[in-house]
Amino acid sequence: LLAQMGDTKAADWAALSEPYLTKIDLWMEGYRQNELLGKTDNGETTMSFDYVIPVTAVKAQLKQMVMDLLADETLIAALTALLPEDDVARYLAPTLQSYYFYAIDELPMEGDITLSRTVNLAGETLSLSLALPLYDSQGGAATVTYSRTQGDGDLPEENVIELNSQSAGVRVEYQTYDTLTGTAVYQGTVLWQPLTGEKDRAFSAAFTLSSASGASTDAEGK
Repeated sequence: LLAQMGDTKAADWAALSEPYLTKIDLWMEGYRQNELLGKTDNGETTMSFDYVIPVTAVKAQLKQMVMDLLADETLIAALTALLPEDDVARYLAPTLQSYYFYAIDELPMEGDITLSRTVNLAGETLSLSLALPLYDSQGGAATVTYSRTQGDGDLPEENVIELNSQSAGVRVEYQTYDTLTGTAVYQGTVLWQPLTGEKDRAFSAAFTLSSASGASTDAEGK
């Protein structure tokens, strides 16, 4: 589906998805708590707040989104134009709603989604941390956490991603910054650590990734 969407206008899909993103934002605001004013080291005023969302609430919201999508004739028509006929019948039929609900109910997730965020008066995110409960059919219950801290001045952004299950943990730390030539650079380390069994099989490595993009027009005007 994503490969086929590559031939469509991004703006068209942004317009179709915007109502759903707005609904998610409004839904999340119902779980905001612990608002706190503060200041950075350079005296900039900040506001910090937390969200704690039970998995049961996430499942209820997923069901609502399924209902909204299956009743969204404009979005269904756009997806139908991209998918093979068999997939349209398999995924987009309104009669499938009860099956989606069953699948959501059976997701073996426990705990809460937690999100902490600090912003400045301009609404720019200075720091962000997120924890998501997950479940893997082989590894069992797991938790993925992500944190991002904006560097002061010219200092790069700091990012940490961790995935912890009953058997192993993975930690990725990296910095991001842009060069004068417009290239984005990601530099950091990755660590894999088994929590049981052969702990001497831990693996770590350093990496540097550079990313640049440009636009051009082919012979057909695309």
